[in-house]
Amino acid sequence: MRRFVLSSNIKRHEAALCEEASPRMRAMLEKQLRYWRRDLAKLEAQRSGATPHVDPWTRAQRATIEPWLREKLAALEGRWLLLDPGPGLIIVEAPECFAGAATIHSVCGMPLFEAFPDDPRRDEANGVANLYRSILETIQTGKLSQMAPQRYDVVDDQGNWSRRIWYPSNEAIFGEGGELLFILHRTCLARPDEESLAERVNSSGGTARASFDR
Repeated sequence: MRRFVLSSNIKRHEAALCEEASPRMRAMLEKQLRYWRRDLAKLEAQRSGATPHVDPWTRAQRATIEPWLREKLAALEGRWLLLDPGPGLIIVEAPECFAGAATIHSVCGMPLFEAFPDDPRRDEANGVANLYRSILETIQTGKLSQMAPQRYDVVDDQGNWSRRIWYPSNEAIFGEGGELLFILHRTCLARPDEESLAERVNSSGGTARASFDR
C-alpha cells in the first residue's frame, strides 16, 4: 500500500509540475517530489533490492566470492562497494579506504541506504534516489551506469555530516551462466576545483552524464 501511495503521489505531482508556471509553486512541488522519490527508493531497495527473485543456485554462489572476482576487486583503485543485489542491497565487501573516507563505522553487512543515507537536513538531497535509479539501470542494460557528479554527504558515528561530491558508477557482475551475482559500486571524490561545477550538474537533477578532465 505504501508503495502504491508513493508512486501515485509522485505521478500526480510530476504532472502538476509540468503545468505549473509559478516559480514558488514549482519549488514546493520539486521539494515534495524529492522526499517521495527518496522514500520510494529506500522502500523498494529494502523490499526488493535490484532483483527480488533469486534462485537457490545463485544465492549459493553469492555466499562466496569466486577467485576471478577476488582478482578483479584486488586490482581496483580507489573506493568501491560490492553489493548483494537482493533485498536491502546489503554491502558484502568494501575496502578500508572507502569506510575511512566516508564514515568511521563498519559498513559491511549493512543495507546500502542505512550505511549511506541522505542528509536529512538538506531538502535538496537526492543521492539515494539517484543511486538506486543507476543501480536499476545497470541491471536492466547489463552495461556500466556512469552517474553524473553527485553530492552525497556522509555522516560519522557521532552524527557529524560532511559535504562530499562524488563521481559514482555502478556495474552489474554476472556469473558464467548470465545470472546476476553482485553490483559493483565505484566512486571517487571530486577535486576542490571541480566541486562547484559538479554540484551545479547535480542540482539539475543528477541524472545527466557529465565529463571532466581528471
